[in-house]
Amino acid sequence: MAKIIAASDRVMDRWEQTQTEDVRKAAITRYIESGEGDAASAGMEEIEGHVLVTAYSHHIEKDVCQPFGLTLDTFQSHIDDQHEHLFREAVVKGNWQWLRSWAQKVAEHRAGKSATA
Repeated sequence: MAKIIAASDRVMDRWEQTQTEDVRKAAITRYIESGEGDAASAGMEEIEGHVLVTAYSHHIEKDVCQPFGLTLDTFQSHIDDQHEHLFREAVVKGNWQWLRSWAQKVAEHRAGKSATA
């Protein structure tokens, strides 16, 4: 996993150095609003996009979800469609503390449900 994280850092560094702010903002906005990423229009290779998704997913799973006994899938299953953009925005902005708080609430909700079942 360390190699994927290092590769994602290189992808981000290259992206920030080679793409205009307008291109970067448009790609980020598209992802936040729709959940769709288009590597080509963002100015990166498709494999680079996959590397970024893998690295971010691993980070969220390990550092946001696991401390609360969740997986990324269980966490996301508790996010209403109307709030998915908030999740994506927090990921893009690196608002890990807010995501941890949200994951904690999901875990508490799940624990409360199983305690009453």
